[in-house]
Amino acid sequence: MARKARVYSQSGYSHVIVKGIGGMVLFEDSEDYAFFLNRMKEYSEETKLCICAYCLMNNHVHLLVYDADKSLPLFFKKICVSYSWYFNHKHGRMGHVFQDRYKSFEINDNAYLITVFRYILNNPVKAGISKASEYRWSSYRDYVTESGFTDSRLIKALLGEELDLDIFLHMPDKESDKAEMEYEAPMRDDAWAVVTAKALLGIDELSAVKHFEKKVKQKAVRTMRAAGITISQISRMTGIARRTIRTYLDD
Repeated sequence: MARKARVYSQSGYSHVIVKGIGGMVLFEDSEDYAFFLNRMKEYSEETKLCICAYCLMNNHVHLLVYDADKSLPLFFKKICVSYSWYFNHKHGRMGHVFQDRYKSFEINDNAYLITVFRYILNNPVKAGISKASEYRWSSYRDYVTESGFTDSRLIKALLGEELDLDIFLHMPDKESDKAEMEYEAPMRDDAWAVVTAKALLGIDELSAVKHFEKKVKQKAVRTMRAAGITISQISRMTGIARRTIRTYLDD
């Protein structure tokens, strides 16, 4: 069946989400996050795509973009090809890194745009990782220090140049505005799972577990699960199918 053609936002503004394939972890360390951010900066400039806000989470990415030239598909083609090659080469894996195509949601009024902006910067808070102001991999600091590559002009025009970002992020949104921004938070987040698994197994690359001899692999899976790491988290971190993980746990 042919894919449906992209529907472009009439306003040019969209909320964009891209996920790791099967919920797989996209960023295992600071170097991975930094590489992705550098490519975002480079390719947004090349394609003239304005990134108004972003947040890189462990296994997915949120963007608020302005796409006057309809260059979003080209931007994501560039970044997905580049990052997939980097990630697979660095972590010794093969295959797809991202889940299908990115998802994009039209933003055609200012109220919804502000809701999306708040939601994106609050992702680390909702995940129980840190305060928005303490999270390294979002555009929060771009708005406070006026550095980075984020285009903050529209948000500041709507909210005022003297915006107190911390107060703004604590303001509630209407429930009706959250329909397209569902968030699934595990009991303990993926960042905790990555740190814990690496410490338990004494390895730097969790994707290497997939290539262990079967008995060693099974022991590693059982060790991670016994520590409270969920089956889904183990699958995302290692690339091992959840059905296989369940088999290792049941044997």
